[in-house]
Amino acid sequence: MPVSKDGEKDLENLTLTCPGCNGHKYNKIEYLNPVDGEMVPLFKPRTQYWQDHFAWNDDFTRIVALTATGRATI
Repeated sequence: MPVSKDGEKDLENLTLTCPGCNGHKYNKIEYLNPVDGEMVPLFKPRTQYWQDHFAWNDDFTRIVALTATGRATI
């Protein structure tokens, strides 16, 4: 939970990201699924497994979404 949305500043709540990803995500915790326009939670790296929501394409040049959360996060 982002600190700006009353999240705690403890290690259990913090996530390391690159400045570009952190700046883009800012304090969003959900986003539109581009397939159906529904709001869905963004990927939570502390509690979810990457491979459940994403995969690489055949030549490993793109990340492919496997779920609504994956689509919204990408």
